[in-house]
Amino acid sequence: MILVLRDITDRLKTEQDLRAAQDELVRLAHTDYLTGIHNRRFFMQRLSEEVERVRRHGSQLSVLLFDLDYFKNVNDQCGHVAGDQILKAVADVSMEVKRVTDIAARIGGEEFALLLPETDQTGAVSTAQRLRQSIAGISLPQTREKNVNVTASIGVATVSAVSQDLENVLNHADEALYKAKHSGRNAVCCADISAST
Repeated sequence: MILVLRDITDRLKTEQDLRAAQDELVRLAHTDYLTGIHNRRFFMQRLSEEVERVRRHGSQLSVLLFDLDYFKNVNDQCGHVAGDQILKAVADVSMEVKRVTDIAARIGGEEFALLLPETDQTGAVSTAQRLRQSIAGISLPQTREKNVNVTASIGVATVSAVSQDLENVLNHADEALYKAKHSGRNAVCCADISAST
C-alpha cells in the first residue's frame, strides 16, 4: 500500500484569488467609475429583465429618469471638481431615497435613473418628489462667497402587462423628463402610456 499526500493549499489560494478577481471585474463592468452606483449597462440589463417579469406576471414597473438642471453652469462657474462632487452627492441621495429592491444608476453625464419594480404611478411620483426635494437640498461649499446648489427635473413612466409599448418605458420616461424641463425645471412629470384594448 502506498499513500501519497499533496499539499494543495497554494492551488486553492490561487483559485480563490482568481474567483475574487473575476468578481471584481464583473463589479467594475457594472459600476459607474465616478459615483460608485450602477452604470447604464447594468441598468439596461435589469430593465430588460424587469420588463419581462411584468409581461409574465402582470405586475407593474416604474422608471424615473432625471437630470440636473443647468449643470453645465456648475462646471463652467465652479469647475469640474465641484461638478464631480455634485454628481457623487446626487448618487448618494439616490441610494438613500430608493428601496433595497430598486436600482439606481448613472446613465451618462448628469443623467441618472431609478428602476422601481412593483411600483405604480402614485408610488413612483412619491419617490420622485422625495428625490427632487433631496437633490434640491444638496449644498456643497465651493468658496466662502457661495455654495453650489442644484435641482433636478424628473420624468416618470409606469407600465403594466397591458401597456402598449412596454419595452420602451425608458423612452417614455425620457419624454416625461423633457416635459419637466419645459415646464420650468425642478419638477416631476409623468408619461402618458396608454393601455391596450
